[in-house]
Amino acid sequence: MRKQVHYCYAWQKKIAFLTVCILLCFQFGVLAQSPKTKTITASLQDESLGQRLKTLQQISGITIAFEEKDVASWKASAGVYKNEPLMKVLDYTLSGLPLRFKEVNGVIVILTATGKTQQQQEGKLAGQLLDAHSAEPIIGATLRIGQHGTTTDVKGFYTLSLPQGSYTLEISYIGYTTKQVKDVAIIAGRTQELNLTMSAQKGTLKGVEVVANMRRESIAALYVKQKNSPAISDGISAEQIRRTPDNNVAQVLKRVSGLTVQDNKFVTVRGMSERYNNVQLNGSILPSTEPNRRNFNFDIIPSNLIDNVVVNKTFTPDLPGEFSGGLVQVNTIDVPHENFLQITAGMGFNNNSTGKEFKSNARYNADFFGGGSERDWLNKSWKTNEYNQVYLQDYPAMAEINKNIPARWSTYNFTAKPNQNYQLSLGHSFRLKNSNSIGLVISGMYRHDEEIENIEGITRAVETFEPGKNNIYKFITSLGGLASLSWQGKSSKITWRNLYNRRFTNNYIEQQYFILGGGGNDHARETYANILQNTLYQSRLEGEHLLNKGGLKLDWFADYNKLNRNQPDDRLTKALILGTDETSGKPLLDYLTFITDTYLTNGGLISTGLNEEKKNIGFNLEFPFKWNEKNQKLKVGYWGTFRNATFKMVTIKPMKSPNAPDNFNSMFYGKPVEELYGQQNFANDYLYYRYAYASAGANANQYSGSQDIHAGYLLLDLNPFDKLRFIGGARMEYSQMDVYTSTRLSTGDPANPIRWVDSVIRYSEPKWLPSASLIYSLTPKVNIRAAYSQTIARPDFRERSYFRYYDIYQRAMLNGNGGLEISTTDNYDLRVEYYPGAGEVISVSGFYKKFIKPVELVSYVTSGTAQYTQLFFNLENSKIGGFEVDFRKSLGFIDSRAEWLQQLYLSGNFSWFKGNVTYDPNKLAAEAQGIELDSNVATNPSRNRPLQGLSPYVINGGINYLGRYFGLNLVYNRFGRRIKIAGVDEYNDEYENPRDVLDAQVSAKLLKQRLEIRLNASDLLNQYFIVYKNMNFDENGSPIINKNNPGGYDKNTDWTLYKSRLGSTYSATITYKF
Repeated sequence: MRKQVHYCYAWQKKIAFLTVCILLCFQFGVLAQSPKTKTITASLQDESLGQRLKTLQQISGITIAFEEKDVASWKASAGVYKNEPLMKVLDYTLSGLPLRFKEVNGVIVILTATGKTQQQQEGKLAGQLLDAHSAEPIIGATLRIGQHGTTTDVKGFYTLSLPQGSYTLEISYIGYTTKQVKDVAIIAGRTQELNLTMSAQKGTLKGVEVVANMRRESIAALYVKQKNSPAISDGISAEQIRRTPDNNVAQVLKRVSGLTVQDNKFVTVRGMSERYNNVQLNGSILPSTEPNRRNFNFDIIPSNLIDNVVVNKTFTPDLPGEFSGGLVQVNTIDVPHENFLQITAGMGFNNNSTGKEFKSNARYNADFFGGGSERDWLNKSWKTNEYNQVYLQDYPAMAEINKNIPARWSTYNFTAKPNQNYQLSLGHSFRLKNSNSIGLVISGMYRHDEEIENIEGITRAVETFEPGKNNIYKFITSLGGLASLSWQGKSSKITWRNLYNRRFTNNYIEQQYFILGGGGNDHARETYANILQNTLYQSRLEGEHLLNKGGLKLDWFADYNKLNRNQPDDRLTKALILGTDETSGKPLLDYLTFITDTYLTNGGLISTGLNEEKKNIGFNLEFPFKWNEKNQKLKVGYWGTFRNATFKMVTIKPMKSPNAPDNFNSMFYGKPVEELYGQQNFANDYLYYRYAYASAGANANQYSGSQDIHAGYLLLDLNPFDKLRFIGGARMEYSQMDVYTSTRLSTGDPANPIRWVDSVIRYSEPKWLPSASLIYSLTPKVNIRAAYSQTIARPDFRERSYFRYYDIYQRAMLNGNGGLEISTTDNYDLRVEYYPGAGEVISVSGFYKKFIKPVELVSYVTSGTAQYTQLFFNLENSKIGGFEVDFRKSLGFIDSRAEWLQQLYLSGNFSWFKGNVTYDPNKLAAEAQGIELDSNVATNPSRNRPLQGLSPYVINGGINYLGRYFGLNLVYNRFGRRIKIAGVDEYNDEYENPRDVLDAQVSAKLLKQRLEIRLNASDLLNQYFIVYKNMNFDENGSPIINKNNPGGYDKNTDWTLYKSRLGSTYSATITYKF
């Protein structure tokens, strides 16, 4: 009964309060000036919120009605206002508090965020405590608010649960000056992030206490993190990622200073190709995703699983030494400070694709969920060993095996669906006894895209495209999951991270072209179904431990990474166009012309599989010590990497059997491909599958490799003077690599048509890698950095294998080179950094690199056959230099009282690079595998050209606003023309033309900021992708270099190899956080 009376009494008070408000509204509504037009001029001091509201009422003459208990817990900060609108002052005063105001007939009424009196509930305070000088986490420090207290963990993190209100926080630790932070606001149901810093005591000072407020302390902590990174680095956070329309890491990396992305998936750092970069996921070195190059395909990692991406551009001994351009560190979301459940759904359309005719070969339900095993004829339907035993000897026995390969040759018409993406994320933290806790994060995502790329241009071979008849139809599905489990105690933390991602791609290419010099029947049609399944799995266990009170720390890790990259059923068809079928209206096609030779270029089946496993183990031991009354650090550690990879490939093509009937050609002349290549014709021994070759001679069937790397290092982190920091040491890496190649030889002997040759090469390679860097703090906001290091780039299995791989996309043969040596790079860096405010930076960097024996993929044309061949070579030397300018600045300096300007940021970076490689092509040809180049092709015996993949400049720019309820982001990107494929001579250099990319996003937060809506637009300018040669042919058919426009693309005089557009994409995403 008492509860009912109390409930009624509470409502009586609210009714009385509202009645008073209404009476006041009528009494003063006419006499008083409207609050919407009232301005004030005042200089206000720190005071309680209740007193601030009374002061504003007195100054303005506008009645402000509120309940004391609703504002009693809050403070108001000092401020200076000159002719400022009253409503704007109130907005600023109540910003971040669970309060709002409403004007009723000239009276301002202060209400809680729900419109009701809010009961006392708990909120959380969480953050990290760092050393103000070194940015190292402070472990075991005590944080106390009244009777509530906690200590920091092994990474300096802390969490406190408190009732709603405004508090003073006290932080203390032995050897550090005690600090008080005032005006710490705790809001019920929310987690307030507050990062903190402490300074070491000097001498024997006791009883000294530093006092700061919450806002200033958060800014100071951010400065410390930014300024004290031991290496020159750039990066992008999850918050910045969310403000762009990017859906995978490859797109995200375009926003980082000095980075460009090739083929929408491969990253170039500071103009250096993939060979000179390395990739870590959650601290683990990842395997290559490509069978024929040392690279990582970044578009397989969804952006919504990422916490941050950091790119280290200088080497320190505690990092892997195998990078010269940059070490890209991708970190997934970790254990949260607060519990959450979040659901995201999105849909979009592409103006070049959605709703239009979409062509493909056979499609399965599993394709929408990352692909299944339906297409895996090599491992399910075909018996390789049995086939080899009867190959070209027993055709009926061959027919029994061949009839089991499905006849997926038909073309189907669909309608391109809208893009879709979904994500579910869950985070929870469980508090245990004795300050222990367990944290859990689980996330799953799904994305599906269907895109049409219209192709215009001329191939690098002897065909020319027929306008309007060439398209790539891209069917892409990605799904992935992430799970992290973490236990945390007072002096230890152990985390188990797991990540799974599967990406399925079906690129269906349809082309019609004219074969130059082909005579009468020179009109041809080609289809290529390229199926790709990428699966990445990582499991990593890591621990961090404080071993004693002196600060001795140990961290360790062990992880397992597995990558599968399968092309289970690629199919290439080629036919002459004879005319048009009068009945169906479709082209009348002749496939028979191209089943008389063994060349893969004229059609066939390809099945490949790349499987790689990589295991990493290691530890780091950190010894802190005092010298010259300053904190110093010695760090030692070990890193072991153990890697195995296997690549298998089978290429076959339909051929007419000797047992085919005499009238076979007339039976199938002009018939559809699915009828000609039907399974019944193989079962009847009319056709058989013959091993196909990209060119005459040997073709490797598989390669495999194993590699063990053992590394140990010593690093000193010293502060000899107040403003000077030295980080230096050395790393020793020992690598042992075995490369195995199995090659299939065509003997020409009918009794023994094929022969297999195996080869094994072992490489043992120790390397010492020194590093030294200086950081001078010119002012509290300015750093000057200088660094020197030596790093390496090791050739990969594929590059050292005597393996010949035909790339249908490139129309080129790729050859390995067992004689490749490790490349060594001397790196010199200089950088000036200025941090004008929290989250702001202005930096200027310069660098110079000298490469010894750099490796590049160099192309040439084989004399007589016009076959494009690409080989890996050690070049003689290379030098590259450049500078980078990076900035991110709030416009709040224009008017410090304008909150919207505080949240409006201009950001951008400009990078300029210049670098050349020098080599003698004749010498290369003699050294590489005994291959002799035509002397007429190698016209310049001493080439000096830009480094492959090097853009002379990169521009990124953006403007970003993120208010409490509304956000806007515009992002621009452009890179200078770069060599996509380098030639032995300038006639064979292939350039990628610059293009301007503009992306936009508008966002809004609703329903107490639990619901976020994002509208995205990507590639608004929709400019052409163009690859070209800076040359053409004269009237005699001889190649000539375009001297009129040597630095850019001229559509009238340059040889256009590839020209296409993908269209612009528009999407909407809704996220709700429970």
